[in-house]
Formats: sequence, C-alpha cells, structure tokens
Amino acid sequence: MILSKPIERHEFLIGKFLGLAMVMLLLVSIESIALLAIMAMKGMTISPLILLSLLTISIKLLILIGVIIFFSTFTAPLIALSSSVAVYLIGHTGSDLITMGLRTGNELIIAMGRFIEVVFPNMEALSLPKYAINSSVVLSSTNVMIAIGIALAYITILLISASWIFNRKNFERF
Repeated sequence: MILSKPIERHEFLIGKFLGLAMVMLLLVSIESIALLAIMAMKGMTISPLILLSLLTISIKLLILIGVIIFFSTFTAPLIALSSSVAVYLIGHTGSDLITMGLRTGNELIIAMGRFIEVVFPNMEALSLPKYAINSSVVLSSTNVMIAIGIALAYITILLISASWIFNRKNFERF
C-alpha cells in the first residue's frame, strides 16, 4: 500500500470508499436503466417501489463496501472478504431468528436475533425487491426511511472505526 505524504490516512480511506462507491453506483445505474427499459418495452408499469428497491440495493452494496474497507484495515484480504460475506449473510438472519423465536416461544433465539439486529446491519430491512414483485404488499415509508437512515449511520460508524484503526497502524519494518 502506498501512502503519499500530503494525504492523511483517513482521507485515503474515505477516497477509497468514495471511489468504490462511485464505480458501484455507476454499474447499478446502468443495470437499473437496462431493467427499466426492458420493463417499458414489455409494457409493464414501473412502480415507485421498484425505484425504491433499486435505491436500497445500492445502500446494501454501500454497506458491504464499508464492511470490506473496515476489515481490510486490520486483516488479510481473504479474511476481510470472508468476514464481509459473513456480515452480509448474518445481517439477513436477525429478523428471521426473531420471527422463528416468536413462533416457537424460544427466548434464546429471540435474544440472538435482537443481538444480531443491533450489532450487524439489518440487511433484511433493506430487502425491498421481494415487495416490489408483490404489488399487494403495503410498506410503511417511515420504516423504509428509518432503515435507510440506520444503514447510512452504520456506514459512517464503519468508516470512522476503519479510520481510527488505520491511523494507529504502524507500517514501519522491524
């Protein structure tokens, strides 16, 4: 890793995040335009929920970029990638564990689900594409906005933590 003198370490990480985010957003935008064009050619209606789903997919990918950058500041690349995939998968299970715990009456499973929802990003709250397909489902805009706000706060916390760790990292050879 090459760090030049005029750039602070936290600026390097923020630049890395913004660069990856812009590439990802460009790719998602191209794919979204293709999807919307195909839907328009097929005569399908484009609901606002589909557009909101595309936004939440982008936010989930931004969380994943933040998690990868966080883990890459103190682990090897393969471990950072594996840990990021684990965080993504675990982030999808919290609400399912709570639902399963409520159905079975198992308090331990409910507690595990709540712990996961507090510590890990709640990816399931941002999974709107499944609702976009079923037009009979009504979503609360307040819940969606809260989920987006929490996701953005989670990204901010990840980047601040990564900057803090990266600022204390010693690159000198022994």
